[in-house]
Amino acid sequence: MFRGHSDTEVLLHAYDAWGVEGLARLEGIFAFGLWDAERRRLVLMRDRLGVKPLFYALSNGRLAFGSEIKAVLAGIGARSHSG
Repeated sequence: MFRGHSDTEVLLHAYDAWGVEGLARLEGIFAFGLWDAERRRLVLMRDRLGVKPLFYALSNGRLAFGSEIKAVLAGIGARSHSG
């Protein structure tokens, strides 16, 4: 039986054992990105109710994602203006 010590271990074990379908079984409040190097696939997932934010943007062939919009804008090289 699997006995993890962190949320990250549980996510990785579920994905390894059951793939994306296993991640769909998750309950709670979460948002994360998981890169599967073997399949060259990025999985972005958040809780069913959308409590935890997950923003993403694609610009000039670059993908950025994060839990805050300012992180995503920084990731694609955009500048945010406050004022």
